[in-house]
Amino acid sequence: MKKLSTLLLLLPSLAKASGDFLGTKSDPIPAPVNISPITGSSMVQMLIVLAAVLAIVKFGMPRIMAMFGNRLVTGTTANIRIEESASFPGGNLYVVRARNKTLLLGVANAGIQCLADLTEPHPLEKALTFQEMLESAPGMAPESSVNAVVETQDISPASQELARILRLTQ
Repeated sequence: MKKLSTLLLLLPSLAKASGDFLGTKSDPIPAPVNISPITGSSMVQMLIVLAAVLAIVKFGMPRIMAMFGNRLVTGTTANIRIEESASFPGGNLYVVRARNKTLLLGVANAGIQCLADLTEPHPLEKALTFQEMLESAPGMAPESSVNAVVETQDISPASQELARILRLTQ
């Protein structure tokens, strides 16, 4: 115990004698730091660097993020086009047009879902009159009108419209 206490008493004197001992400095008070005054040229340099950083953040980062993003990229002649998109916290909504169909897609981390078919039917297609709706109701249609509808399905749309107009005039 006596040896340990004498060693502890000698330790500060050894540190003072060797200058830097165990990572300590010989002078605990640091030297004063010379700070140069702000000049016009240093202010201009700072503004140039600040403008460069802002330009990179404003224009460069969106392009970099687009390269790594989960976007659907198609060529200019492709049949798939994104007409609209919207973001929400859980994912994205896309209105996509592909081969004459318009679909509402929900895209999330879990996958992609077709939420709705937004394709608008052709105005002349499947426009039934009230009489045709009554005839096509189950149990209400006479056999002759059902056969007439089945026969017109095999001909062109113009002929179908002409047959429909003729049925309206009767």
